[in-house]
Amino acid sequence: MISPFRGNVKVTSPYGYRNDPFTGKRSFHKGIDLVGLNNTNVYAIGYGKVDVCYEEKGFGIYVKQYLENGITIYYAHLETSCVKSGDIITPNTKIGVMGTTGNSTGKHTHLEFRYTGNNTTSLPPEKFTYIPNVKGTVTTSPEITPYFAGCVVEDICGIDKSTMFDLWEVEYADNTMIKLAYKLLNLK
Repeated sequence: MISPFRGNVKVTSPYGYRNDPFTGKRSFHKGIDLVGLNNTNVYAIGYGKVDVCYEEKGFGIYVKQYLENGITIYYAHLETSCVKSGDIITPNTKIGVMGTTGNSTGKHTHLEFRYTGNNTTSLPPEKFTYIPNVKGTVTTSPEITPYFAGCVVEDICGIDKSTMFDLWEVEYADNTMIKLAYKLLNLK
């Protein structure tokens, strides 16, 4: 699981159709709402340049991160931002603190994925984060640190040679550590 939080993370509103908490009408929720149960700091989950924005379409304070592969990640409803527009940030960079700015019913972070330049179509967060898209699910985010970033893997299990991978070290609460290849957000 790749999460913008450390420790336990709870899904408070999954991606997809739901009853809008403000109108009561059935509508499509374009992201996944997450609550950091042990830590309210919000961390980047990708590599890329950021914009810090304020109050657009109910997002409150939010950070947009533009990845080189044409995906934009939105981290919304932040209490505060710790980065500035134009910064190039990497995974595990603290970008803000979970909040309730904008159209929000309580402290959380709205995580959303879109193709860069497309302001209407969102992409399923589970495809990128592996966080189960089920309300009430609590999962534990291991401590993840980049080990070797951006290598092009040519012969791993017959995977397309142009696929970008990062090698990560993942340390679990029981101090076991594994190294794994994490596929960057690639929709080929």
